[in-house]
Amino acid sequence: MTKSISISELPLFDPTPYLDSEEAIVAYLADIRRANDPGLLASALNDVERARRCGGHNRPTGGKG
Repeated sequence: MTKSISISELPLFDPTPYLDSEEAIVAYLADIRRANDPGLLASALNDVERARRCGGHNRPTGGKG
C-alpha cells in the first residue's frame, strides 16, 4: 500500500548548489521561462544571484570540483 504525502511534508529544495556553471544557469532560467510565471522567474533570479555570490562553494556532494 502506498502512503500519500502532502506538499508540506516534502523537504525544501535549494537549487543554488546545482547552479555551478553558466551553462547550468542558462538551462535553469530557460526552464523557468517556459513556466510563464513572473513570481517563479523572480525567485529563480534570486537563486541565480545567490549561486553566483557563493562562487561555487555551495556544490552538492559528488559535484564538480
